[in-house]
Amino acid sequence: GTTVRLVAEAFGMTMEELIPPVAMPNNTSIYLTDQPLATQTTLFRKEAKQLRTYLENQVDRAIVVEGPAGIGKSRVCSSIGQLEGISIFWFVGSSLEELELSLSQVDQRDQPHVIILDESYQKPSRPADIFEQLLTSDAWLDQFESEFNRYVFSLRRETYQQLSQQGLLAQMPVVSLENSPDQLDRFAALNLNRPLTDDERKWILQTSQNIDDRLELNSFLLDQVLFPA
Repeated sequence: GTTVRLVAEAFGMTMEELIPPVAMPNNTSIYLTDQPLATQTTLFRKEAKQLRTYLENQVDRAIVVEGPAGIGKSRVCSSIGQLEGISIFWFVGSSLEELELSLSQVDQRDQPHVIILDESYQKPSRPADIFEQLLTSDAWLDQFESEFNRYVFSLRRETYQQLSQQGLLAQMPVVSLENSPDQLDRFAALNLNRPLTDDERKWILQTSQNIDDRLELNSFLLDQVLFPA
């Protein structure tokens, strides 16, 4: 996002120096891991519960989590926790071929599973193209014949809007994450032991505005820049 880039420039750092590439878990099997790629959310607990409910119902083949870049979509997905009788995997590859290879492996298991595809521009990158390729592939249609394969698509808002306009996300339930100034009032969720003062709150809101004066209050800024642990 614009705000994160400005922070990097202010500290004389590149984007990769400010946001290091995600380290792959040791137990990654081919291109899947059962270890979440982010910490659990503290700001979007209601939305995390909504996502978990969708998955527990086992009705929808795919569920979308969408929101601005850096807002905390990966953290919401990481907050699903354990689901009885359902295996959860994160896709850590970067191409449709790697995803299809991974699916051929999990298809051999004896219980339903959920695959989380998290849009990412850090290495290994999973840009918007992979979602469009998947949703227009023969493999995607074949997956709907299986009772075992279900998906969570974690998408930036621009990608979500693009795929929706193409009709590729039709009938998928959506969990939307929105920036909100009242998040700053939940000081415990920000790992603070006291409420913010009016001056602190005003400064954070000013710092979190992008060049279009839109609020970019996201998980990265809150945890790594404004309130580092």
